[in-house]
Amino acid sequence: MIVKYRIYGILALSVTHTICARTPFRKPDLHVPTLHIRWMDEHPQTAYTLTNPHLEEYPFFGIFDPVFFDQHLLPQGPISFRNHPDQSVLGTTLSNLIEELLIEIMERKRTYKHFILLQKKDFSRRGSCGLIVLKFKEYPLILKLFLETPQSFSRPTGKGVEQMFFFYMGGGINRHLTGFTRMPNVEHIQERLQQSPYWRSCVDTPRKWFWLPQCARWLHITGYGLGNKAMQEIAIPGTYAIIADAITPRRKLSLHNKEDRELALDLYNFLQSAVDPHIKNYMFEESNAQQNNAEHKNKETLLIIDTEYFPALVGLKETVYFDSYWDWYTFLIRKCGKDMFFCTKRERRQRQKALRPMLMN
Repeated sequence: MIVKYRIYGILALSVTHTICARTPFRKPDLHVPTLHIRWMDEHPQTAYTLTNPHLEEYPFFGIFDPVFFDQHLLPQGPISFRNHPDQSVLGTTLSNLIEELLIEIMERKRTYKHFILLQKKDFSRRGSCGLIVLKFKEYPLILKLFLETPQSFSRPTGKGVEQMFFFYMGGGINRHLTGFTRMPNVEHIQERLQQSPYWRSCVDTPRKWFWLPQCARWLHITGYGLGNKAMQEIAIPGTYAIIADAITPRRKLSLHNKEDRELALDLYNFLQSAVDPHIKNYMFEESNAQQNNAEHKNKETLLIIDTEYFPALVGLKETVYFDSYWDWYTFLIRKCGKDMFFCTKRERRQRQKALRPMLMN
């Protein structure tokens, strides 16, 4: 009897699969966006391919600005410390330490001579790719090091569940690409804060600089079926870093504190969705930072630590305001489900052809 029911079950599943499956004679969709990724100094035949109907133009061809990147590279001269302006370190000294760090990473070491490991974001020690966050042992500075290869760049959904969600929500976005938004967004945030006498007196962001290796290798990306162009190309650094002030928090904001929740969401709404409202992205600074600035002196300063451009991360097309963190969580869940499972082919094609309206100038 059990065998009989099992046979019936298998037949039912087979019939259902036959009815619901697509016909093998169905013509392939020639409009599926495709990327070819390779090193700039290698032959085009060595390129890796990424084909996915969720890819959009903006993450790959609208984020990286080579002119802005060059203008905000780490200076070679002295860099003063945030809380001790009378002390400084040469930019060339920091560069030499990071170059030595890269050698240690390529050698797959677990500990590093001049750095303290703080966090690994989908970092692969074997593949030497991903995001790794470290602190200089001798200087009050943080290093966020981004590493990608053509192979790892073309396998975005293999970097963890969180990155898979952002991939579908952000039109193919990944950490390597969102890293390029951190610096422009700092300037955007500062300009927005200056419009409010209240927020500009109590909110600040750490200083940040881009960094590029001496022998940098560049990723060459060729896109097909994205935007209104048949083909487009761009080159982005395969390895780069962001150096920022190390902040010693007097107190971190907490979801268990009602005032903290309201403060974080009020600031997010004022900045018009430019920053991630995640509560861990905000903290009060311990020391009297910017003590030479009369406007900040003797005032408690709220620091925005993570300055990724939030609309790029989750694919926002317009400003979204939240009254509570419950609203924020439910919005992300609904949007993620819609983008991953319930987005029609027509909607995807419209998103591929239309530039995202929420772009930083």
